[in-house]
Amino acid sequence: MSKVKDVLSSYDIHFEKLFEHSDLKECFRTYLIKVHNEEPFLFLEEQQKYVDIKDPLLRYKCAERLVLEFINRDSPKELNIGNRLRQETLNKFEQSPKNQPSISLFDDVKVVVYMELKEDSLLTFTSSKLFEAFVVNAIKKDQNYLLQIGTLKAKSDATKESRQARYNVDKFEVTNEDFDLIYNDLKNGTWRTNNRGTLSVSTNRKFINSRGLRLIREVQRLPFDCEEVFNTVMGSKECSDKIEKYHHTVHEYFDSFVCGNYLVHPFRAVLSCSFPMVDREFCGLQSVRRQPDGSIIAISKSVVNNILVPANKDFVRAFMLHGQLFENRSGGYSVFSTVSFIDMCGFVNPTVFNQMVKYRTDDKHHRRTILDAIYDRRLEGKFEAEENNIHYLSLMHYDSAVGISTPKKSLKRTEVIKPYNSTENLEGEVVLEKN
Repeated sequence: MSKVKDVLSSYDIHFEKLFEHSDLKECFRTYLIKVHNEEPFLFLEEQQKYVDIKDPLLRYKCAERLVLEFINRDSPKELNIGNRLRQETLNKFEQSPKNQPSISLFDDVKVVVYMELKEDSLLTFTSSKLFEAFVVNAIKKDQNYLLQIGTLKAKSDATKESRQARYNVDKFEVTNEDFDLIYNDLKNGTWRTNNRGTLSVSTNRKFINSRGLRLIREVQRLPFDCEEVFNTVMGSKECSDKIEKYHHTVHEYFDSFVCGNYLVHPFRAVLSCSFPMVDREFCGLQSVRRQPDGSIIAISKSVVNNILVPANKDFVRAFMLHGQLFENRSGGYSVFSTVSFIDMCGFVNPTVFNQMVKYRTDDKHHRRTILDAIYDRRLEGKFEAEENNIHYLSLMHYDSAVGISTPKKSLKRTEVIKPYNSTENLEGEVVLEKN
């Protein structure tokens, strides 16, 4: 199967093709059943049937069935579409006349389900042994099968994953290449998910040094605009203090400086370790950039030759790389992705560390902290970042340097979730409950 993987790595498999080829479609459905995520697939099939129905009364009955099976809370095949979109769809259905139900009734749900299925399942499916076995049999029947469901990558792209990704760790600076590598690893890297879903480990070794440590990615969907999530995660001291406390770290910042289009903040972070391990010290740089599509990248990286913080014999100087990507999605959602590389240095065995990461169960504390912080800030009428916050200043500096006009966006008071408390169900979906 290793040869099959090499061949597949040379192709971009198109998501829409999974639905155009009946045998491939059935293979994809089998995979989704295996990973307990069949509901989005079934909804897309049923929604298409709804659109194709010509008789108004039959279409209304089909809409009623879709609501009962997929949209209603606690329905048999309930979709994870968020409270706001769910209620909007239910309101549309209740207002829809029985003799002429709108053909676009479920369009917003379809977009969200389609995009999330594509983002969450395409890569894991095409990396699965089930897909590999399917491709082997398909190629035996037709040698050009892969060209029917995908396109051959350009030569530079096909070799991208095989080469060692290099981050600039020797110079005391933040560059365009640093952000580009973070973005490329998050969007185009090859990842192997753990058994619980949100955490994945890169299949590419040796990103920074020769110790064989892995790059780690975690992806979370949040029911808020990406700007508000950024303003809370990066622009709220209260939220960052809670996250630091949970991870047993303390940050110290030094005078900022300008590097090209970036406002850069030197930092020193100390990680408290349990006995008999010695506390770790991470020293490096942080900055923020806005992408052309409006998404935001934040980077935090160690620098080998840190000119501000001399080595301290009470700590082991460790190495880290941390990137965060905030992206908007349809339906009022955003995706918050993180990518991390940590080398604890000292006598921590890299193989043991990799195994700890590989089998780690999902930790919802980080997500819970972010959600609670957003709700608390909304109750206080706070939607923007704190204006003296270093990460907010970095973003404003970059916007000004490249000529991006970003007027502040404030939510209407009617959108403030004041009479509600937030809880989270077992699937990680946010539920709003009245006091």
